[in-house]
Amino acid sequence: MPNKPETVQFVFYLPTAEAWDALNTWSRVFSQTPSSFQKNPSGAPPGGRASDTWQGLNVTLVTQPGRVDVFFAGIEKDPDEFPYLKSAEGTFDQVTNVAKKLMTSPGSRVAMVTTLSEKHGSGPEAARAFASLTGTKVPDRSSDLLFALNVPKHSKNLSMSLNRILRAEVAHRQKIIMQGVIGQSATQQVVASHYALAVAIDVNTVPTGHEFQPPKLNRMLEEVISETRTLISEGYARVLTHG
Repeated sequence: MPNKPETVQFVFYLPTAEAWDALNTWSRVFSQTPSSFQKNPSGAPPGGRASDTWQGLNVTLVTQPGRVDVFFAGIEKDPDEFPYLKSAEGTFDQVTNVAKKLMTSPGSRVAMVTTLSEKHGSGPEAARAFASLTGTKVPDRSSDLLFALNVPKHSKNLSMSLNRILRAEVAHRQKIIMQGVIGQSATQQVVASHYALAVAIDVNTVPTGHEFQPPKLNRMLEEVISETRTLISEGYARVLTHG
């Protein structure tokens, strides 16, 4: 299992198709004005986007009809490297902090998607790692590899089911900066490039058609984070043999 955490995404599903105001939501949750804010243009679905740095992270909050997404990512320190989170575990504590401030009114579901990756020196090397992780057979010369699997689990603590989705891919990643002089066309410079095996672990509560109060939503969040921790520490293949 890749061990470098890239991003964590938390999703709070609302009981109706309303869209919260992104600026007001950000200010309520983070107690500060975001450095960047954009409201969806006229004619587009209602909602917006706000972002800023917070507690050593790049955080983006997105509102749209029926849901609020919060994305947590590392801050770039070396322009020649891809940014990573310091640790998944530490980020989960920050997710909990933010989520509890979001979930002060009824909601219908919660979800968390944790993306981890590992660098590889070549495409064939990444393909072999992909095959080992997924238990599939793929030629070394394979590219654009994708794999998805969901093994749901019933939670006795919540009296509801959780989706436990694994998405794995092999990709050739490049970090590009634009350079140019006023009045001239910009040029692209590749400053970082590598093959990567990326894994997204998506744990979410199955839709029930009901709405839940904040105390139950907090228990749902705790269960989602606990299950994510287990899948990362013990490996996703565990769910195939232990349920």
